[in-house]
Amino acid sequence: DNIGCASNCWGVILGYVCSKSIPGSTLSLCQSDCGDGWKFPDENCDDGNKTDNKGCLSDCSGSISGWYCNGGSMTSASSCST
Repeated sequence: DNIGCASNCWGVILGYVCSKSIPGSTLSLCQSDCGDGWKFPDENCDDGNKTDNKGCLSDCSGSISGWYCNGGSMTSASSCST
């Protein structure tokens, strides 16, 4: 499997979202589904929500100021505390 797409090209790997947004190409652009509670390698933090109200930033690039987040894996969320 490649990042996001199943090897048979018939679907998207769980935890990723894909869109046909590469101009002039039939290829899909795939990225992890930030905020789904699974921390993929392209995310610095994923606490399972898609808002900036606590823990991780909504784009999964890191922690909100005053919060500390660590851990998480492709099957579990980051753990955050103040």
